[in-house]
Amino acid sequence: MKRLLLIVLLASMMLLSAGCIGLGDGSDSGPENPTETESPEKTVDPLSEGALLDAIDSVERYEYDLTFRYEVDSARNLSISAAGAVDRAANSYRSEQEYDLFGTVQSSTYYVVDETMYATGDAFDSADGWVRQPVTESDSDIVRQKLANLSAHTTLIENGTYGQFGTETVDGVETTEMVASLSENQTDAVAEFVMDDPANLEDVSYSIYVNESTSFVHKIELNTSAAVDEVRTTTSVEIKFANHNGDIDVTLPEAARSATPVDDTEADS
Repeated sequence: MKRLLLIVLLASMMLLSAGCIGLGDGSDSGPENPTETESPEKTVDPLSEGALLDAIDSVERYEYDLTFRYEVDSARNLSISAAGAVDRAANSYRSEQEYDLFGTVQSSTYYVVDETMYATGDAFDSADGWVRQPVTESDSDIVRQKLANLSAHTTLIENGTYGQFGTETVDGVETTEMVASLSENQTDAVAEFVMDDPANLEDVSYSIYVNESTSFVHKIELNTSAAVDEVRTTTSVEIKFANHNGDIDVTLPEAARSATPVDDTEADS
């Protein structure tokens, strides 16, 4: 059972984590305390690659809301919704997630604080309701790649080709939709996001929604279709980012401080 708990914990983190451990690329993360109303230093075009990358780099704290759906032959097999917050300066994050796998619904809550992952919910068997596990360096490399990690999306912005397709209001913020024409290398990055083989992908669409006043990204949409033999799969993802550099609370709940450890030795029992 404990091995299952460990697998569930890491799988969830790999897919949806905000990647607070090692978040970013190690470069200067920008102003010490920028705010939503303080726009990062811009190039001439607020939608240019440089402006977008600078803006992402300047965001120390944010909240996110993510929906992930995976279907096989047009039947919904897996859906995940997650909401959470990231504090890069404190190297911590939280995430509340709900899974629907073949009609079975489970919910879980995750925190990463001080290089330790904490979790509680339907999938975890612990007397006090919480389990914990150190986040290793290898976990960090995996976690930082994934969907709700705003910095991980720089891979798809760098050297990308984007067209502008109108505007959309995202949670009260006016944004410009930018649709990507992805290179082969960028398609490989998308495959990592959705945990698929690049060779299987047939169609990929990727759009970002940017506030021109700040160059902050407020929404990302990602859709893929793939085929293996005669089996067709589709993945759709929507991620909203909000409260850029605002007041973010990722304080570990008191109950989690007595969490039951889950380590490799226990997992083998």
